[in-house]
Amino acid sequence: MTGSLDKSLRLWNLNSEEMVIEEGPCVRAVTDHSGAILCLTQLGHDLVCSGGHDLCLWDTNGALLDKFDRCTLPDTSDVHTVLRLETAHLSVVAASNYKCLSVFDIEKPMLTDKGCYKFMRDQKRRYLNQSHVYPITFLSGISASFFASGCQGGSIIVWSVQHLSALKIFYCLPQPQRELTTTEFTKVSCIEVVAEGYVFAAVGCGFKMYDVLGQEKDAAGHPKPLVSHTCAHLLPLTSLTFLQDRAQLVTVAEDKTMRLWGSPAARQRREGEGNGHATQGKSAIEMFIGPTSRKSSLPTVPLLLGELHLHAGVIKVLSALEEQGVVTGGDDGSLVLWKDGERERERRDREMYSFILGQPHAPE
Repeated sequence: MTGSLDKSLRLWNLNSEEMVIEEGPCVRAVTDHSGAILCLTQLGHDLVCSGGHDLCLWDTNGALLDKFDRCTLPDTSDVHTVLRLETAHLSVVAASNYKCLSVFDIEKPMLTDKGCYKFMRDQKRRYLNQSHVYPITFLSGISASFFASGCQGGSIIVWSVQHLSALKIFYCLPQPQRELTTTEFTKVSCIEVVAEGYVFAAVGCGFKMYDVLGQEKDAAGHPKPLVSHTCAHLLPLTSLTFLQDRAQLVTVAEDKTMRLWGSPAARQRREGEGNGHATQGKSAIEMFIGPTSRKSSLPTVPLLLGELHLHAGVIKVLSALEEQGVVTGGDDGSLVLWKDGERERERRDREMYSFILGQPHAPE
């Protein structure tokens, strides 16, 4: 299922033998949205929610189940993210270019009723009490218990799914920078979940990492970042992802580059200068932040391991491919697959070793 700025939602059969590269069998095309479709979220094996000017519920056959026209609400800006809440009842939280998050409850059909899923029209739980000072730019789930939102002014709010209340606020930028609301250099463009309780945030040209459950605070009394780099790229970041198996961070930005980040200790170990036993039993995030970040009053500043250039346009998409590498997509119309260079060298070394011994090498 795909949604587009042309207001249409289309259903595609990827299992069809007629599927070809340039055009394939479109099973269904509908135009029930009154505006552009900016997000699609699967709420279950048989239910999908789309967002834009309207909120719509669809079944997996592309049939419209219900439509919520948001013109009756104070917030008329388009919804750019919809997130399912893991609660006893079915609910979604929606983010738009507004300062508040809105929650929509979904009524389930009774087993003995021929009805369908639909939005509950009551106004009791429409907006969350706590709000950002500036428009919300990003919304992401952290775990079954928490989700987080980031805004144009560089702050992040961590929310409780159960109580729908703010648990902690991270101020990623100093107060003078947070007042610059009209620039891309202050907004939170991405929130990446590293593990239970840890999040990376792309803020302007840099990034931060926080322990959601931690109690450490800086001199101003705000939650302390464990990792911080304010000038990671020349232009604002568009996305980031953490490679768990390599304890490295990958960032992409509007400057058309992709950069790899790691701890200085990790680089020393790879170059044979450190003690390999020091990493035994440690998680990837512990190796990345280093041994002194919790004891020091200053956050860890990671080391730039490398910079990659290939895209001719701004890199908009970044996704990790498990242990194989990452994929990037840019507004130059290209997708690039990046393979882990160290793993490739290890594979070639194994093949050479098997060749020298005269043993057949099993393909991976």
